[in-house]
Amino acid sequence: MRDIVRLSEVEPVEKDLWELTDTEITTRMGSYKYSIELVRIQTKRDVLMWVSHLAMKTWMTKQGLKQFAELLLNNHTEIPTTEEVVS
Repeated sequence: MRDIVRLSEVEPVEKDLWELTDTEITTRMGSYKYSIELVRIQTKRDVLMWVSHLAMKTWMTKQGLKQFAELLLNNHTEIPTTEEVVS
């Protein structure tokens, strides 16, 4: 019984949901292109804010949120922690 998984919790693995360029991160998961300019993501707190914002989109999936955060945090090295930002 412990190996039974609810079907509603299983998501197919989707690859390359997001594309990261020098100026923006973009997805076509919804019915249109959705881009966020990287100048709007200055700290790790900003990444968290965008994850929260995207989670409210009806077309967003758990896999999409995970890939969004991983892509930014692993490849966009300019993102400092909030404490590192000088006002």
